[in-house]
Amino acid sequence: MTCAHCGGELVDGAKFCPHCGERLWADAQPHDRLRVLLEQALGTHYRVVRELGRGGMGIVYLAHERGLDRDVAIKVLPPERALSEHYRERFLREARTAGKLSHPNIVPLYSFGEHEGMPYYVMGYVEGESLASRLDRENRLPEADVRRILIAVGEALHYAHQRGVVHRDIKPQNILLEAGSNRPMLTDFGIAKIDSGATAFTSTGVVIGTPDYMSPEQASGSPDIGPASDLFSLGIVGYAMLAGRLPTEGRTPAEVLAARITGRIAPPPIVGSEVSPSLVSTVMRCLEKDPARRFPDAGVFTSVLARREDDEEEVPSELEAIESIGLLNLSFAYVGTAAWLVWRNAASPHIALELAGKILPLLAILSMLLTLALAVAAQRRGHRLARIIHHIFRAPRSWRVWYPRRFRRHDDVWDRLPVGVRLVRASFGWFAAAAIIVPAHVVVWRLLHPEWGQSSGGGKNWWVTAAVTLPVLGVLLAPLISAWRVTESLKRKGLPQGDAGRFAYAAPLAQRSFWTRPAVAALLRPAAGAGRRQAPTLAETSTSTDRTRR
Repeated sequence: MTCAHCGGELVDGAKFCPHCGERLWADAQPHDRLRVLLEQALGTHYRVVRELGRGGMGIVYLAHERGLDRDVAIKVLPPERALSEHYRERFLREARTAGKLSHPNIVPLYSFGEHEGMPYYVMGYVEGESLASRLDRENRLPEADVRRILIAVGEALHYAHQRGVVHRDIKPQNILLEAGSNRPMLTDFGIAKIDSGATAFTSTGVVIGTPDYMSPEQASGSPDIGPASDLFSLGIVGYAMLAGRLPTEGRTPAEVLAARITGRIAPPPIVGSEVSPSLVSTVMRCLEKDPARRFPDAGVFTSVLARREDDEEEVPSELEAIESIGLLNLSFAYVGTAAWLVWRNAASPHIALELAGKILPLLAILSMLLTLALAVAAQRRGHRLARIIHHIFRAPRSWRVWYPRRFRRHDDVWDRLPVGVRLVRASFGWFAAAAIIVPAHVVVWRLLHPEWGQSSGGGKNWWVTAAVTLPVLGVLLAPLISAWRVTESLKRKGLPQGDAGRFAYAAPLAQRSFWTRPAVAALLRPAAGAGRRQAPTLAETSTSTDRTRR
């Protein structure tokens, strides 16, 4: 064995070169013929430190670049593999693919070389661990880490896809986590597909990749493997980080592939409210069997994960059409019924009243029929009835007062508000309802009983007007006074004027961007998960029941 620095002969067991004094590392074993060849190829530019790992397409060594004083990783194709034209071309293809990609979340490639028939390339060394190692240690990851990793890898894939590169082997082993910064970095483009018109190395019907992370089209050996396949594989990585296990398990790779092709993936078994439905929904959309139903591209996927909008859930299009439409239908039904009753019972209805009595009920019926048709369409797309009902009667995005717990949005903070704030918001809710219902009933009553409120001389009795007006004014003044007092109390606790008013009555209950502010969150009561679990929504109950049946 020779010294990588001066080329002098080394003595077995020596810790330093007897010729130049260069330190020899303990893991530099004389029998490592491949390492000897690599050291000869690198000359004095690099010092090989140790082996990092072995795989089907080569061996990776840690080395130190003397000129730039930095650590690098060097991947080598063993000579016995280099004799095969197939492996040699694939290794070269991997190097060329990685060399064309320059992204913060992709391990960079610095140079390529060959020595005595042994090809190798030098790439960045990521000090840290793989995602697989972390999952082995922690089993499941916090939601914030899952989002961060999925966004970073998704951005790397989007960059690669825009340049015609499909990775085809997305898995935790190929996602490295940099020590210190925890930056995820994608590596190993060994079986990547390049849309460049070059000769393909994978024949139709040949399954290539890691079975546990393959998409259905990849598992079936389809030649039409595109970016959507990478999104499916990334969805499995996300599933594993959330659930602590793979979505499809089998005793053999063949069983896994068969289940992947024929079966459907159920949502991960998330306990309680520790993971937001938005993240689960986003991961499950990646795992749609039909590539057309996944995200259009990795850029859309990362934008959905990264956005901090107040509505936490990515609602499927077929459910978005009926989102919160239940309140609108109830309002139409109420107004339509009232108009019909007035028209049918009026002694001599005006033409406008007759039109309202005929048109408004018809609109109410059409609205309910449209909702029913959309619900049936959503059920045919695979959504359970309980989830459909949940979305129909779900609280609107701008809702500010109490709402039945089973139909609230995920980030609704009603149960965490101080009692005084809840009373203020409840009083505003009662006033809004009274301002609509009371005058409406008075109008209906007056139309049906025109003689009511008239004095014997034909004039109006003032007490009738007062009996209607004064309670409404009282209902209005009470919440205004309470809101002022609560706002002043919040200001004394450190909230600015604007935030105090929003806290007391103005901010929607599911507006995450407001309620997560440190000064605002400090005034909320502890989350229900600490001591008492919140009642699940109808959608969550449906998912749990379906999982039990499976």
